[in-house]
Amino acid sequence: MQTESLGIAVRVAIVVVLILPGIGLLSSEVTRPSVRFDPASTGSVPTLRAPQLDLSSSGTGCLSVVATIDVGSNPFGLAYDSGKNEIFVANAASNNVSVIDGASNKVVADISGYLGQIVGPYGIAYDRGKGEVFVTSEFSNGVDVINDTTNTVVGPISVGASPSGLVYDSGKGEVFAENSGSHNVSVINDTSNKVVANLNVGNAPVAAAYDSAKGEVFVMNSGSGNVSVISDTSNSVISTISGFGSPYSAAYDRGKGEVFVADEGSGNVSVISDTNNTVIANVSGGFSPDAIAYDSGDGEVFVGTQGSGTAGSVRVISDTNDTVIATVSVSSYVFGVASDVLSGEVYASDFYDSAVSVIASCKSYSSPSASSGLSMTDWIVIAAVIAAAAGGTTALVTRSRRRRGSAALSTKRPAPPVSPPKRM
Repeated sequence: MQTESLGIAVRVAIVVVLILPGIGLLSSEVTRPSVRFDPASTGSVPTLRAPQLDLSSSGTGCLSVVATIDVGSNPFGLAYDSGKNEIFVANAASNNVSVIDGASNKVVADISGYLGQIVGPYGIAYDRGKGEVFVTSEFSNGVDVINDTTNTVVGPISVGASPSGLVYDSGKGEVFAENSGSHNVSVINDTSNKVVANLNVGNAPVAAAYDSAKGEVFVMNSGSGNVSVISDTSNSVISTISGFGSPYSAAYDRGKGEVFVADEGSGNVSVISDTNNTVIANVSGGFSPDAIAYDSGDGEVFVGTQGSGTAGSVRVISDTNDTVIATVSVSSYVFGVASDVLSGEVYASDFYDSAVSVIASCKSYSSPSASSGLSMTDWIVIAAVIAAAAGGTTALVTRSRRRRGSAALSTKRPAPPVSPPKRM
């Protein structure tokens, strides 16, 4: 019996070696995550690197919306929870937070808090040190804390007036809340969930980015058209960078030591070097950028924009040459973008459609070549036979294009019940 099994294994191996490479199973159309260690993480557990998005430097990169997920009303900020592989969505008009499972792309929870204390959620940030999600309640001048294990609100925190944005500082275990109404930043200790400092910045701060290499926080002052740089050691403003129209969002690129600023006022994405805190490049695309996220796996920056009417788009900027290399259209303005490092997908909040678009590389979703004559199931069976014959086990995960949920939106676009945060 052992001799017969060995013979089968040898024959299958011959088929794999001689035939499969020629018919496309082993082609580059199937991308697979690889393991890398993230030095910015607080633990020593490796994380999965997102599969490379197959984008062309000519600006015609292959990118597509592979799913649309219905959430609450007027979704704004997004935060990716790497510990749970979930995406938290701040729904500004329905006063709740939707939780999307990154594996199934389905909503698994809607969080409104005790007695509905989440009121006007716009900004949201994931604290990987505590396994908690912080979300602003703009109309109650507070920040709510969500436990990502129970998906319940564990404590509200009073901050300044009209908090709009949040950023997590992993080096200090602190969360910085940008208060657009009181023109300051509240610093929250994530152990005590108490404010330990209030720092005056420019006019109407709405968002920030944390620079882990420098221990600095870059604050977007949308009203005064500048960026305040805060040292998290002294909790003081150490520099002010001018020359912006209305900076609205930012993302830190740790691979390049740069901060990308979505400047809604000028229509540019500005690149700041954290070495000398000066603007070294402006990426102009004739669009109105509002949201931004950095993909450490590919060295790319994803920018959510406004378009004609109420349509929007997500543009991809390469941090190698600071140029737009791909664009994908979505049905509504995008005010939140988040990157899922496990799947390599990007999530964009469709503000007026009350949905979240899931964006992925076309290539990473391609099927094996039709010329092979075999279905995906055939390939799975073949792989399983090979693994069994070798005396081992193999776990295979396949992905297919996800369809829109059953609760479809009306084709008639409703009038937006709320507007984005004001630039005061």
